[in-house]
Formats: sequence, C-alpha cells, structure tokens
Amino acid sequence: MKRLIASMLAACLATGVVAAAEPDTTQNAQLEAVTRSVKAQLDIGDQYTDFYGQLDDDGLEPYWNLQWEAPGDRIGVEASQDGVIRWYSRNTDSIARYEDDFPPQLPKVTREQAQAAAQAFAKRVLKSGEAVVFEENTDSARPLNTDSFYLYGTLYYNGLPTPVSISMSVRTSNLEVYRYSRNADKRVGAIPSKTPSVRQADAAALLRGTRKLQLVYTTQAGDGKPSGKAVLRYVPEDVDNFIVDAQSGKLVNLTALMEQLARNGATADASAGDGGTMSGAAKEQGLSEAEQQGADLLRDVLSKEALDQKLRAMGELGLSGFQMMNASYQVNRESKDVSCYLSYTKGSGEAQAHKYASVDAKTGALQSLYTYGETPEKPAGRYTGEAAQTQAEAFLAKYESERFAKTGLYKSDEGDNRAVNLVYAQQENGYLFPENQYTVGINRENGTVERFTSSWTEEVTFDDAQNLIGADQAMDAYFGSFTVTLGYIAVPVKIDPNIYPQYAKAGYTYLYEWRLGYQAEQDGRCYGVDAKTGEALFIKTAKAEGLQYGDVDLAKYPQAATLANYGIGFAGGTLQPQKQLTQADLLALLLSTDGYSYDPEAEKGLDQLYEAAYSRGLLTRTERAPEAAVTRTGLVKMLISAAGYGKAAELPGIYRTTFTDETAIPAADIGYVAIAQGMGLVRGDEKGRFQPGDAATREQAIIVLYNYMSR
Repeated sequence: MKRLIASMLAACLATGVVAAAEPDTTQNAQLEAVTRSVKAQLDIGDQYTDFYGQLDDDGLEPYWNLQWEAPGDRIGVEASQDGVIRWYSRNTDSIARYEDDFPPQLPKVTREQAQAAAQAFAKRVLKSGEAVVFEENTDSARPLNTDSFYLYGTLYYNGLPTPVSISMSVRTSNLEVYRYSRNADKRVGAIPSKTPSVRQADAAALLRGTRKLQLVYTTQAGDGKPSGKAVLRYVPEDVDNFIVDAQSGKLVNLTALMEQLARNGATADASAGDGGTMSGAAKEQGLSEAEQQGADLLRDVLSKEALDQKLRAMGELGLSGFQMMNASYQVNRESKDVSCYLSYTKGSGEAQAHKYASVDAKTGALQSLYTYGETPEKPAGRYTGEAAQTQAEAFLAKYESERFAKTGLYKSDEGDNRAVNLVYAQQENGYLFPENQYTVGINRENGTVERFTSSWTEEVTFDDAQNLIGADQAMDAYFGSFTVTLGYIAVPVKIDPNIYPQYAKAGYTYLYEWRLGYQAEQDGRCYGVDAKTGEALFIKTAKAEGLQYGDVDLAKYPQAATLANYGIGFAGGTLQPQKQLTQADLLALLLSTDGYSYDPEAEKGLDQLYEAAYSRGLLTRTERAPEAAVTRTGLVKMLISAAGYGKAAELPGIYRTTFTDETAIPAADIGYVAIAQGMGLVRGDEKGRFQPGDAATREQAIIVLYNYMSR
C-alpha cells in the first residue's frame, strides 16, 4: 500500500495536479499520543537515543510504525492509531544464545513458565474484553538448541474465539517476550453481540446435514499405509465449509461466498522437458553388464513419430490442428516400464492451447492426458450431464473395455468451466473401490477428451459385504468426532468502492466482517467409520508428550523422566534401568538428543542408527559392535568426545582426579574421566571409587547425559 500511495502521489506531481501541499499539523500530535500509549503498554524506558515514527495507510485504517534504538538494543512496533499493538519485536546484543552443540543443553525454564510470561504480556497489550488461549505443544524448544519458546494461540473476545491469531516468542534466558504478532485482524463493521438467538443443538443438526459419507471399499489404514485387503468403510466426502449464523439460524456457505467474491485469474502452468529422438541401439562391445541391462530396457521402444501417430488415431483426443512440440522418454526404475511424454500446442497468444500426453513407449497405450488453455468465463456447450457421460463411457469402453466393465460411476464434476470430469471406480459386491479408478474429462463444446488418468492394481482382495451398519448410524459416529462451538467467524463481504476506494482500485473484491456463528470442529482426524463395527476411525499421530516407559515408575527416575519429556532416551517403551548398557544403546541415547528416533524393530533400523552415528563422528566403521558392553570409562569417553572435548582430553600429563581408584584408570583415558568429573557428570561411589572397568547400566548413561545437558 505504501508503494500504491507513493505512485499515486508521483503521478499527481508529474501531471501538475498538486500545486502545493498543506502540512498535516495533526500527525505530530497523533504520533505523540500513540507513542505514549505504546510506551505504557510495553514499559519502554527513556534510555533510547534514537526514535522515529512513520504513518502508513492500508486502505482500511492508518497505522504507525515506531522504532526505538540505542547501542545494542532495538525495538520495532506496529500500532493502530488508537494504540493497539499489532506487531512488536525487540533485538538486543546482550542476550546469550545457545550454540548448536551436541549434545544440546536443556532449556533453563519450562514451557509453563514461558506461557505465564506470555499471558502477563498479553494482559498489557490486549484490549478490554480480549484474552489469548494458547495451543498445546507449539513451542520450539523441542527439538533443543534454541533460545526461545514459540507460543501460538487464538484471540478470544467476550469469552468467544475470534479469527485473530496471536503468536509470541519468549526467551529462555530471562522469560522476556521479544516478539509478538496479532494476525488476521482486518475486518469491517461492528463486533456482534455475544448472545446467540439459536440453540447449539439446533445449529449442530444443521451442520450435521452438511456432512456426507459414502460407503466404499478402501485399503487405507490410519497410518496412511495401504493394506492388501479392501474393507468396507463409510468415508467422508469433500464438502463446502458451512457455519450457522447464530442470530438468523441460517446456514452460511463460506466456500460459495469466497468463490462468488474472489476473482479466479489463475491459470495452469505446465511445461514438458525438452525431448528428442531415441538414440540408436547400444553397441554390443564396450558396455558393462549393468550398462547393457540398462540399454536393453529400451528395446522395442517406438519413435516419437510412431507414438504421435497412435495418439492421433484416437480421434476422441481432439489432436487435430495441434503440433507436436517435443517428446521425453523415462524409465521407471522399479517396474522397468518405459513411458513417453509428448507435448502439443495449438494457436497462439491468449488463444493458445496445450495438450500433454503420457503413453506406454512400447505399445502407445494412453496413460494420461491433460489439456490447458484459455478457460471460458462461463460454462457453455452441449456436452454436459448425460451427453458428457455418454462420451466418457464410449471412450473407456473402446480403449479400456476389460477393466471398464468392472466399474461404476463414482463422481461427476460439472464445476469446471472447460470440461465435465467423470470418475469411474472399480465395483465389487455392489460397492465402489475408488483406489482403482479412471478419470475422463469431456470438453463441454466439442465432446473431445480433455483429461484422462488411471490408477489400477490387481493385487487386492475384498472383504464380504455382510452385516453392514446403516448410513444414519455411520453419520452419528462420524459427527460425534466434531464439537460444535460458538464464536466470532470471519465472513467475506463485497467491497463498497465508495467506502474503500483504495482496495477497489487495487483489485480487491471483498473484505471480512465478523459474524457470531456456530461451526463444527473435529476433535481428531476421523477418516471414516468401519461399516461393520460402527467404530469411528482416526488417523494415528505421534504422541507429543515424548518417550513413554511402561516398565518403571518414572517418579523414581527423575532424570529419565525429564529427558523423556523432550523425546530423549531409549525407544521400545521400556527403560530397563539396570540392564547392561550396549554400544547400540548408547548411540541411540546420544542421537535421540539430535531428534533421531531409533526403531529397534525396523528391518534396517540398526544399520541406519550406525550410519547416523558415523555421520556424527561418534565412532568409526571398524568400531561397530552393537551388543558390546560399554564400560563406565567407555560411556564417559564417548560423551566427552561427542561434546567436542576429545582432543583436550588426550593432552598427556596434565590431568588428575579425586577418585580413590585413580590408578586403575588407564593413562590414555584419565583426561576424559577428569573432564567429566570437573563438569559434574560423574561422581564416586561410597568409597570414592570411579570403577573404570565396570559395565555401565542404562540408568547410569541417562544420569551422565542429564548432568551434561543441564550443566
């Protein structure tokens, strides 16, 4: 907006419209007022040697950019004319920051302490009736090696959530809020009353009716990994975003409002890589076995001219008048299949159209087709509804007859101004299996195929279709995963160019008003309902609370409990504190401080663990011995070396310890033990002994690491 105002002023000056400018005598008074307000809210003292304020106007309301500066200390603020702080940042040179060390240090303060400091800051800068509710586990102190906690939350007004978000960064060194942002605060109109005229139960019934489920076969599980067996499940369909106006009781389709108000000027931008003719057959001599095998993959591959002829023979694709531009061949390394990607162009300028086809390079069978070009502003043509469906089914019956005979119509999308898209999915026992499907797009005007994609695998077995629950029972289970909440919701409204001329001139068509309304928010990510048990199914997510140990009472192991809260420790669900420490255990423990999670059950988990250890320099490949017992000296040596003190520890003749069995410590290791003792990582037993040759336990490794990270 600053650039817009500047350009408008420059244009006026260039044409001589502005002969003389009257000074704005009120700006200095406004700046003085907003500065006093901001200083009081942020408790800014008089130690700053430089200050300036700058008035900006975004078309809705003016706002101030304020800057305070002193040697090593800078504050920046964006505030409205009535002193509401939108953004705040403070940078000081004296704040100590954590280095990117390994293993890292534990934060000196807790997230709860940081959140308390943030709430105290919020009370100073938020307006009357406002509060912030922070989301859980949004801090950035996990992973470690950070100097701050990041907190993110929602602004509440009159006790109700609003579209405004609040974020803060709090230093772990002194609990100072050094960054604050109040986002998405643009709106028009007054804030509605907080008292609804519609009951929550009535709103919930309306919102429930906007949700849709479809009974289909699927192999997808909660972890996102497909299984080999397809089961029947009620799955949610994509629906528009609805709210219920809490005063009128009417459904409001936010998605439709946005589509109606926003200009959709985006165009698809696709390009194909430069192609060329296939090289000749590989020479029989001078190739290695691997090279010959690679060359053999291209045997019987058709030329781009031959493939072009096969595509043009498919009159349904509408390639008449299109010129082939290039072709690119690609080998699938897993299946060894070869595909060819051909691009076509027709016309010029704004009327130019493009088609991109993928074919089997040996047979010419169509794999996919996409068409791009100027999109009509309004849907037109005679190929809609049944006419488009007839064209699509005739195309599939001709070129994909065997599989198409096993399908049924899954979706028909009339929303595309250029084409009607139809999706056909495999059908078993009377139910669709959308993971095996064809998509065909039919041009509305001439009935040609604009789009074609397929996804199909034969290696699927299907569960029987017996004893299924009804659709109402499934919807009850699915909608039970939602909570209907009352709050202030941003609703787009058309711009009045007489009130907001700057926005209208800049091309904006809508702004937002706040409306009191109900919306349905999902308590978890429910991806469907089991059609036989009626159970609502949720996507599995990693637990945010860190590692869990089921074999011990962690209250008896406070060091292990603290580290586990940050995801540091032993994977597998058991601490086994008295178990003898192995080399693999120690590596997994140290690397967990770096965010690495070792899965001992994974097929290549151990190899991956050691690769990570090699990259960190924890040991060499010749030292690999996963089951080898680690001594107390070995534990100390690896930690001290990982921390970067290895070279210093190897300086001869300068180290002593206070352990009573110091003479039992090998001379080559005395430096490591002495440094560990000096840093408070290890202590002697009741007789003051270090016992260097004894096997270390997993509990001892946890304690030594905790001592290092909390130093």
